Amino acid sequence: MDIGRRIAYFRKEKNITQEQLGEAVGVTNRTVSKWESGVSSPGIDLIPTIASALGITLDQLFGIETPKESADISQVIKETISSSVKEYLEENLPQYVHSQGSEDGYFLTILSRDKSTACRFDGQGEAVYHTILKCYCVIILHRGDDAPTYFQGYHTKEAAVEDLKRILQAYSARLAVIEL
Repeated sequence: MDIGRRIAYFRKEKNITQEQLGEAVGVTNRTVSKWESGVSSPGIDLIPTIASALGITLDQLFGIETPKESADISQVIKETISSSVKEYLEENLPQYVHSQGSEDGYFLTILSRDKSTACRFDGQGEAVYHTILKCYCVIILHRGDDAPTYFQGYHTKEAAVEDLKRILQAYSARLAVIEL
């Protein structure tokens, strides 16, 4: 499988449009389409950015199979506990998402449907009724002194929670951008 087909495969697997990938990489959706159809190939300088935007390694992008190394038992325990906590929160507190964010500074860019609002998500959000706006909102909490970002206009709490779950899934999948 050539690199264009692998880009298409991982893009579709992550539910990213050609336009979203193009924006994340700094090219047009036509350029992405040309890569995927084999008309052209991405420049070597874009390869790391493409892999990052797709949330994959360079080995995965190039289709290189690496032997699995035996995992350190403490890492396995840590991942199991982390997974259990995350699963508990998703089942029992769907209106609220809170995590520590990633150690490597990864964040997810969230765009509103009309593209009028965008913010970075690093693991903290909430779905609540906003009494002033008189609607349900997804609130993205920011570390530091930044004011929270509101994605508003949800008629039901369930609709806001569903988008919050989509954000968490995109964040867990290490996507670069999600459009609500």
